[in-house]
Amino acid sequence: MPTSHGRVKPGSAGDRRPDPENKRRSQRGASAVEFAFIVPVLVMIVAGMAQFGAIFFLRNNMESAAEEAARALADGSIETQRQAGDLVERKLADWGVSFSVDAGVTVAGDPADVAVTVVVTTPLSEAAVFDYLGVFEGGTLSASASTRRMRRDS
Repeated sequence: MPTSHGRVKPGSAGDRRPDPENKRRSQRGASAVEFAFIVPVLVMIVAGMAQFGAIFFLRNNMESAAEEAARALADGSIETQRQAGDLVERKLADWGVSFSVDAGVTVAGDPADVAVTVVVTTPLSEAAVFDYLGVFEGGTLSASASTRRMRRDS
């Protein structure tokens, strides 16, 4: 719409120049859409890192408990698989996960040459911090430790 001087008023219907305010609004809208696409991907990446870290930390603790049980079986401070299981359960009690312990003692010919192996296993679905998609169903997380019984010379 022309003014009294024959010019078009900025922002009016006859003004053909782009309105900088509309351009800013359009850019803000595009940024919001881009953000909406990126956020779920970032959340999944961070959740995956947390999940991996928690499972890795649990496995390290399971391995440490297995090593301690194998050492205790090797030096004679415990004698049965049940005692090894109790030792592992005490070490991992704070995790709130059920564990199965398999402790084996193998004599290879010489009675002084005894191999001790302890395997600690838990269902991966219990070890997972969150498993909304059922990815960890059916899997197991296990850690093992082996040592030799120490020869006792009299």
